[in-house]
Amino acid sequence: LYTLLIIICLVLIFGVWLIWQLSQRLTTPLSYLSSATEKKVSLKIKQSNQRMEDRLPEPTSPTEVNELAVSFNQLLDVISEKEVREKQFVSDASHELKTPIAAINGHLKLIKRRGREHPEIIENSFDYISNETRRMQHLVQNLLDLSHAERDELNITKINLSELLVEISKNVPFPQKIKTKFSSNIYIKADLDQIHEIILAILENSSKYSPLDCPIILNIEQNSGKTIMRIIDFGKGISANDKKHIFERFYRADASRSNSIPGSGLGLSIVKELANRQHIKINVLDNYPRGTIFELSLPR
Repeated sequence: LYTLLIIICLVLIFGVWLIWQLSQRLTTPLSYLSSATEKKVSLKIKQSNQRMEDRLPEPTSPTEVNELAVSFNQLLDVISEKEVREKQFVSDASHELKTPIAAINGHLKLIKRRGREHPEIIENSFDYISNETRRMQHLVQNLLDLSHAERDELNITKINLSELLVEISKNVPFPQKIKTKFSSNIYIKADLDQIHEIILAILENSSKYSPLDCPIILNIEQNSGKTIMRIIDFGKGISANDKKHIFERFYRADASRSNSIPGSGLGLSIVKELANRQHIKINVLDNYPRGTIFELSLPR
């Protein structure tokens, strides 16, 4: 009896010690992770206007805690990237709006200061103010379109892509002739309004940089369960360096920085956002010997 009591006491003591060790092994990394999270949050609040490393420590054991920390860091990476994009977007939008506002204000001051003595400047200033106002209105509309592209719900339906492209080619207000090369009754499943907006935006971009006497071609092919749509122009083409950035917000190639080619630099950003939401892949290819091909890979 004494021997059994001694063995039971030893087993109880060892069991309590083992449970304590296991609990420490599990809770210590969790406590460390929780403490690091609290420090990151407090530091982020104090230094909200500064860039910091938004990652948590990843304990090697136990495996569950390591996987939890890795998942947290992946989430933080996404949030951090989104925050950087939003800050850059606000900065770019402010810069794009600041320039025309300053110019309009300058012309208003000029009219106020010299309008009575030189009435001829009033008409020129009014024309400039009108043009800048339209440009700002177009920019604001693009910003709203981009915001809607990120938030609007999708309405996926069966679409006759052939009929849609024929209709667009007949009604677009671009000076170039739109040619179509595809068979009839090619169907896809997509959001009709967003697909329509994607095609129009790419056509508008192609029209801006193409000669008036050169056509723009709409082509469709089907292979391997995919529908490949191509918008082909014979314009200036896009350099390899510009191809990396043309879908960035407010990015415009060097050749298009003059006022002779209108635009806000948001059209292709909206296209990319809409395409990503519907899992449409966009490739930008060279159209030899001259021009550009926008290739859209759509699921059937």
